[in-house]
Amino acid sequence: PAEFCEGGSVTLSISSDAPDAYLWSTGESTPTIEVTTSGDYSVELFKGTCSAISDPVAITVWENPVASVTPLSATTLCEGEAVTLDAGAASEYLWSTGETTSSIDVDATGSYSVTITDVNGCTDISNAVDVTVNPIPVATITPDGPTEFCEDGSVLLTASAGDSYLWSTGETTASISASAAGSYNVEVTTLGCSA
Repeated sequence: PAEFCEGGSVTLSISSDAPDAYLWSTGESTPTIEVTTSGDYSVELFKGTCSAISDPVAITVWENPVASVTPLSATTLCEGEAVTLDAGAASEYLWSTGETTSSIDVDATGSYSVTITDVNGCTDISNAVDVTVNPIPVATITPDGPTEFCEDGSVLLTASAGDSYLWSTGETTASISASAAGSYNVEVTTLGCSA
């Protein structure tokens, strides 16, 4: 084909029988040339003292599209959340997930890329975008003794493992001493995810 995508090529060859010499418009002097750029190409043939120049052949090389993936929010998520990955404008899309829409919603850890195709049939594949989905921690409270006791007593309440803590009392340690009647709860955060 005389029209193709960037990165392709076409071979042009002479149609005359056994000339003595060739001179292409590119300066090459071989029976065939390989063309990778747009332009008009012709060849001059020499036989004895005679010469002839061909009509030009127009070659069109289409520029490839540039594929990219844009996350519309953070790519580090908590379980149950999702991020939208957008591929912008193109004629066709094929994501690494197999989806064929211009954008996809991702809720699982992985690397995601997209191949786009433009109106000329030229394609490009994007760099991968890494998405990390962290699990929701399990929040529990373990008392170190009875939770019913006489005035002036107390009980140590310890939260399950996490990166940070916020008790209903406002305290931020892994354990608190409870000496007043009431209900106590704690928010446990791990890798940015809370329960």
